[in-house]
Amino acid sequence: KEKKVKEKKLSKKELLLLSIQAKKAKGTENKLEGEWRELEKSLALSNNAVAKIKDLEDFVKRCISGDQKKLALQVDLRKLQECKSAWGEDRQGHSSNMKFAIQTVEVVRTLLTVHAEALREVGKNAAAAAEARVEVVMTLIQLGFIDAAQAISDSLVAKTDKEARENLDEEVKELSRMQRAKLSVFSKSSPQFQLEHMGHLLPRPPPKVKDPRITTFTPDEWQRELLDVVDNRESALVSAPTSSGKTFISYYCMEKVMREKSQDGIVVFVAPTKALINQIAAQVYGAFHDKFGILTDAYRHRALSCRILVTVPDCLESLLLDPALSAWAQRIRYVILDEVHCISATEQGRLWERILLLINAPFLALSATVGAPEKFVGWLQSIKDLQKEQDPSGARESYKVRLVEHGQRWVDLRRHVAVDAPPAKGSGGVPTGLDAVVRWARLHQRPRVDHTSGVAQDGAELLHSLHPLASFTEANLSGCTIPDNLKFEPRDSLHLWQSMAEVAKKSPAGHAVKAREGVLARLDPQAFFQSNHQFVQKPEAITYEQEVKGEFVHWMQQGWREEAVQVLVAHDNTRIRGAAAGGAQSSSDEEEEEEDDFFAKRSDDEEEEGK
Repeated sequence: KEKKVKEKKLSKKELLLLSIQAKKAKGTENKLEGEWRELEKSLALSNNAVAKIKDLEDFVKRCISGDQKKLALQVDLRKLQECKSAWGEDRQGHSSNMKFAIQTVEVVRTLLTVHAEALREVGKNAAAAAEARVEVVMTLIQLGFIDAAQAISDSLVAKTDKEARENLDEEVKELSRMQRAKLSVFSKSSPQFQLEHMGHLLPRPPPKVKDPRITTFTPDEWQRELLDVVDNRESALVSAPTSSGKTFISYYCMEKVMREKSQDGIVVFVAPTKALINQIAAQVYGAFHDKFGILTDAYRHRALSCRILVTVPDCLESLLLDPALSAWAQRIRYVILDEVHCISATEQGRLWERILLLINAPFLALSATVGAPEKFVGWLQSIKDLQKEQDPSGARESYKVRLVEHGQRWVDLRRHVAVDAPPAKGSGGVPTGLDAVVRWARLHQRPRVDHTSGVAQDGAELLHSLHPLASFTEANLSGCTIPDNLKFEPRDSLHLWQSMAEVAKKSPAGHAVKAREGVLARLDPQAFFQSNHQFVQKPEAITYEQEVKGEFVHWMQQGWREEAVQVLVAHDNTRIRGAAAGGAQSSSDEEEEEEDDFFAKRSDDEEEEGK
C-alpha cells in the first residue's frame, strides 16, 4: 500500500505571518483601488494627453510593484485608449510625428508580454480579459497591422474554444471598421513601423542568470565578470562600446569601498577632460553626496577630505608626487581610469603612464576604442608585476590584470551633419559664431534627438541625419566590404533594403540584379519577422542588419557597380565616382580639374605677392 503523505501543519507563528501578509496585501489592494477611482476622475477632467499618459504610467508601476496584476491590466487598458485617442487627434495635423502612435504600439506589446496570462483567461469571471483581447486586436487593425492582428488573435484564444474565438472576431470586425482609416500609421506592416520609428525602444532578452550583488537590474555575463574583478581586488581593462553598460562597475566599486569597516578608503575617478569631469562629478555627487570631492586646475572642493575624488590626470599626478600626501595616497583602494585610450596621445599619454606606475592600488581602465587590447593588457600586467616585487605578500591587491571585452552595442548611434548656416545678423537679428549657432538651434534645450519624427523641431534644422553608407568610400566599394565598425540602427537597415528593392525593381528584365528580387522579398520586414507576433526584438534587428548588409556586399562582389552606386546615392553618398548619375555631385574628373585650378590660382597669387 502507498503511504499517504501527511500535510505539514503550520506553526502558530507561520499562520500568524501568513495572516499578516494577507491583510497587508488586502490593504494595498484597497488603497490602490481607491487611488485608481480618484485618478479616473482626474483623467476625465484633464485635456492634457501627455500628462494623462504619464500619470497612468506611474500608477501602473505602483500596481505591478504591489502585485496587483488585475488592476495593472485595467490601468494599461485605459492607457492604451488614451494613447489611441491622442494619436487620432494628433494624426490629423502632425502625421509625421509618431509619438503617440509609438506609445500605442508600446502599450500593446506590454499587454501581450506583461499581461500574457491574464489575456488568455476565459469564462464568466474573465470579462476584463475578453475586453483586453478585443482592444489589443482592434488596435492593431486600426493601425493597419492586419497580419499581426491575425497572428495575435489566433494565439490569444485556444482553437478548441470556438465560442470565444467567434466572439472575438465579430467584435473586432465591428469595432475596427469605422476607425481604421482614422488611426492608420501609413506603414506597410508592424515590423516595418518598428524598424522605422521604434529602433531605440526594441527590447532585448534579459540575461538568464541573476546576480545577488546587483538588485536594480540583471547584469550580463561580462558585467558579472567585472563584479568578480572588484570583489577580488584585481585590475581590469574594460573594452566595450559606448552606452553598453561598463560605467556601472565604477559605482559598484565606489559602494564597495564605502562599505568597508575602516571607513577611510578612497576611490579616485580619473577622466581626461574637464567637460567629462563635470558630467561624472554631477553623477557621483547625486549618488554619494557627503563623500564626494573634485579637483581640477580651475576648481577644488574637498579634494583631500573626500572619499570619492573626481579629477584629471595632471592633478592626480601632483597629489601622488607630493611627499606630504604619502599617507593620503596609501588610503587609495581603487583608481578608475575613464577613456584610457588617451594614453596613446603624445603629451597626455605620458601622464597616464606615470599615474599607472605611481598608484599602489588596483585599477579599472575603461575604454570604447582600444586597439590591440591583448598587447595593452600585457603591458599593464608588466607594471603590476613590477609593483608586486615591492609587496611580495600581496597584502594590498592581487596584482592580476584581466581583459574584459564586450562587442555588442545595444544603444544605437544616429549620425548627423550640420547642413545650413544660421541667418545673417542683418536678416534675422541672429549673430554668427559657434555659440550663437548653438543658441539659435536651441540644441541645449533638446535632451536627445527626437526619434519619433523626421521633421526638424525647435530650430534643429541645422542637423540633418545621415545614413552610415553616406560615409562609404571608393576603397570600401572596390574592396567589396562594409567595415565592421560601420554600425546601423534598425531604420538604416530598413532604408538599405528599400533602396536595393527599388533599384532591383527598376532594373531591366534579364539583368542579374532583377533576379535578386526573390532574395529581397525574403528580406521584407513583414516576411522576415514572424516570431513574437511580429514584435521585433533587438537581437533580431541585429540579425536583419547582417542579412541586409550581406546582400549589398553580394552586389559589390558580383561587380554590379552601377546598381551599388545608385543605392549609395539614395543614401546621400557624394564620395563615390559615378555618383553624378544620381545627380549627387560632379564627376571625379571635374572635381580634380576644379581642384587643380584652385591650387594653380593660389600658386599664382603667392608668386605675385612674393614679387
